[in-house]
Amino acid sequence: MQPSFTPIVRLSADGRQLFVTAMVGRREEVLRRPLDQMRMEVIAGAGQGEQGTGNSRPFVSPDGQWIAYAREGKLRKVRVEGGPAFDLAAADWAGGSWGRNGRLVYTRAYNTGLWIVSEGGGDDRMLTAPDTARGELGHWWPQILPDGDHVLFTAYRTPIERATIEVLSISSGTRDVVFTGGVFGFYVSTGHLLYALGETIRAVPFDLDRLAVTGAALPVVDSVAMNPTDGAAAFDVSENGTLAYLPVSSYVKETELVLVDRRGNESRALPASDRYDHPRLSPEGGRIAVDIRSANSLGDVWVFQVGRAGGLRLTAEGGRDFGPEWTPDGRELIYSSEHPFFDLYRRAADASRPAEPLLTGGFDRYPGSVSADGRLFAFSLAAPGGELWTVQLRGPPAPARYFANGFNLAHPTLSPDGRWMAYDSDESGRVEVYAQSYPNPSVKRWNISPANGSEPMWTRGGRELVYRKGDSVMAVSVDLENGRSGPPRALFAGPYPDNPGWTRPRSYDVSRDGERFLMMKLPAEQSRPRIAVVLNWFAELRAKVPR
Repeated sequence: MQPSFTPIVRLSADGRQLFVTAMVGRREEVLRRPLDQMRMEVIAGAGQGEQGTGNSRPFVSPDGQWIAYAREGKLRKVRVEGGPAFDLAAADWAGGSWGRNGRLVYTRAYNTGLWIVSEGGGDDRMLTAPDTARGELGHWWPQILPDGDHVLFTAYRTPIERATIEVLSISSGTRDVVFTGGVFGFYVSTGHLLYALGETIRAVPFDLDRLAVTGAALPVVDSVAMNPTDGAAAFDVSENGTLAYLPVSSYVKETELVLVDRRGNESRALPASDRYDHPRLSPEGGRIAVDIRSANSLGDVWVFQVGRAGGLRLTAEGGRDFGPEWTPDGRELIYSSEHPFFDLYRRAADASRPAEPLLTGGFDRYPGSVSADGRLFAFSLAAPGGELWTVQLRGPPAPARYFANGFNLAHPTLSPDGRWMAYDSDESGRVEVYAQSYPNPSVKRWNISPANGSEPMWTRGGRELVYRKGDSVMAVSVDLENGRSGPPRALFAGPYPDNPGWTRPRSYDVSRDGERFLMMKLPAEQSRPRIAVVLNWFAELRAKVPR
């Protein structure tokens, strides 16, 4: 059991129940633990499909009897003991607040504003819309304040220091900025506004009558898990002063980068451990491009020489940069960059030229792969349901929609001869790897992985596909002429984490000849993920941040 990509920690108002989201196998579930009991239990019906097909972002009713969450395009509610779920409204995001007056304020989709619906459902209406001209991506993490009319929320921008915490009046529709430079604003009855920045919870005195901050902000809890690109911090405070949070050490792991041969023999690829993600081996095999995230960086792309420390930081734009893909000549990298959508950018791998936008605006774009001839880049587009696209890399960019089937699609990669596209999809009810004709997807298509698989890549001139199956690396022989493949076989397994998520680039790489694999390796000794719970935390808060 591991925290989900956007980790959610919720407490009931009375502080007696704890709710968290976590990956159980390859499914995201909502778990509940009454604090007078020892075990977490899955809330039946509140989870997501395999590979976390859309984070549920649950929130709790004031009486602690229900949770609301998003699933399959609907805002739903279910009793905390599990049971039948009831649809309330359309929603892909949730992350809301349930008022004592029976109204729920929530986010319909990540790039939308706030909506409101009654707890009986069917009467949803829009409250706000992001001001895209001012750089707003979405309005997230609302909290209905005690008067039932005012709502605290995050207006997300990048870099995160430009995000604002605002107050909305439901009755009048007026919005006022109360704080700039943080996310996940949360009012507590001690008269403080809590917010998150740089894996730290900070507090500032807040006058509820004037709806204004009245003092300086100070740190109150360090090393708290955050998904900064969702403006989310994994903490909550109950009305009686119980604090619960997920420590960052239970969410982001330092890993080694290792090179592994087909028999599982490994050697260090870089001398030091770090918060690595999405490592990619250069075409000649002597360099590594990789994301590194720190408390003060949402994520940047670095380039290292294999076996050496002291890499080159390629990006430092303030938002998140991730998922680098080498061009076949090894001269450039293509990656996603947050502006505030995840746009596609390209830059010289030696940083000799500034970064250039490749495709921007409208929807998030996630890296797939560069074709063997360097002419095309395949990527996934975060339109509803997910779509696979390509774009020309030579001459003016000419994006072209390749395939969509209403299901989640990710990790597209073109065969070396340019006739087939491999990718993963959840249309069967579980995540599987498929190969399909290109550029016409209707000519032929077949399943590569009959029992789960993701993150495919071609090796050996297209005569083989490799893919991930949990902590294993699998291989399949492929006949490109006739569009057939043999049975999959396991090459090796180990403490090599994969990336269970549609919006995350590949967790590993393979050399062109298929003989060496670049893997992230977890440390030999790992602590189990834990939630920290602090009773009577208000006394500590008052002492640290006097009003």
